[in-house]
Amino acid sequence: MAKDLQGFIKKVKSLAPEEVVVVKKELDPIFEISAAAACYEKAGQYPMLVAEDVKGSKMPVVVNVFATYRKLALAFDIDLKENLDRDLLQRYLAREMNPILPKLVSDGPVKEVVMKGAEVDLFQLPIVQHNELDSGRYISGGCMVCRDPDSRVINVGIYRHELKGKATLGVMINPVRHAKEIWRRHQERGKTMDVAIVVGQHPAAVIGALYRGPLEMSEYDIMGGLLGEPLEVVPAETIDLEVPAQAEIVIEGIIKPGNNGQDGPFGEYLHYYGGVRECYLIDVQAVTMRSKPIYHDLFAGHMEHGALGPAALPREAIVWRAIKDCCPTLKAVRASQGNCIISIKKRVEGEGKRVAFAALSCDEGVKNVIVVDEDIDIYNDKDIFWAMATRTQADTDVSIISHCSGNHLDPTSYDETRIGEGAMSTKLIIDATKPVDREFPAKVAVPQKIVEKISAYLKT
Repeated sequence: MAKDLQGFIKKVKSLAPEEVVVVKKELDPIFEISAAAACYEKAGQYPMLVAEDVKGSKMPVVVNVFATYRKLALAFDIDLKENLDRDLLQRYLAREMNPILPKLVSDGPVKEVVMKGAEVDLFQLPIVQHNELDSGRYISGGCMVCRDPDSRVINVGIYRHELKGKATLGVMINPVRHAKEIWRRHQERGKTMDVAIVVGQHPAAVIGALYRGPLEMSEYDIMGGLLGEPLEVVPAETIDLEVPAQAEIVIEGIIKPGNNGQDGPFGEYLHYYGGVRECYLIDVQAVTMRSKPIYHDLFAGHMEHGALGPAALPREAIVWRAIKDCCPTLKAVRASQGNCIISIKKRVEGEGKRVAFAALSCDEGVKNVIVVDEDIDIYNDKDIFWAMATRTQADTDVSIISHCSGNHLDPTSYDETRIGEGAMSTKLIIDATKPVDREFPAKVAVPQKIVEKISAYLKT
């Protein structure tokens, strides 16, 4: 059976029931679903929250699908007894490097209900308003599908979509993303751009939508690789696209040249509100869905939208690939919200900064890079701070590089004048590695064999 969101929810309930909370009381999609997730977050818990009774809709809503390593591990079929944070990136890389072409089918669950034209009413969907200052209700976890008019290759990405009307959505596209270039190519031809917003897929497929690679590589191929099986796709009803057959909901529409609007504020993945920004308007032509769909919402501006979330693994993967080319002794990469921690087995002086340059150049969202030795656990913040405190001197080991291409959602980003807002950032490198050309004090440690012996003794 093809992998889908509902099958994944059942898998988590079976293998990690503590990772799921079912709420049976009625919740309003205006703030109350987010408030429920926020209550658990305040207690340091990030369960997958299933709201069964949603005001104004017949659909249940699921949030926090990506909020813990345990759930991500289950998405990639990793044994929960393994070192989840350390093994996850390697499992992702292995699958990403083995893409599988999609499989075209004639029908699928997403076609069980079809609404076109006047039948379309997006207010029937439990689209969530997440945070206090958000300008409205947003589809935050939808995967937008479009097609490059030059190569005909399918492209998929995740963007924010504000609910504008019964048959209208907004879309705000990062200036450096592939969908922006595809839109430019449509504009040059004076043509509308067909788009489909896919809501509710297996989490591995959603993560595949954020693949960081060449425009010529379709995310559908990457999704298949991450799923470990071909992504089943079916022709859309009203536009020239193929869409995931196992999805919960697909919203079909077009973007017309000059049909622009504004959206925001919106609680973004850096956990700040992004301001009012220009967006494009999508004229919705059709909505198709399962007969009993589950609406997937990404808890915008919180854990699964930043520190973990669907974008974390693709970002770590592109950094890993860029560094591995110049440093074969790379040990580990951890990337989150613009910060990147890299562990290497240092071979020559200056190698710490060299790998930092590679990380900064491969992804505009990487802002601060810390490079440490292989004896430092990059998943332990105390270890990282200890390395910074004992292996660096600010005048020689810290580098600051201004006026770099950066993240336009960063509230401190600037333009070329440094007077207005823009998409430029100042990058930071901290080389917290030991020197290789002179003796350095050994790290204090109790004999490991004795630790293992006593550990076994204490457990008896």
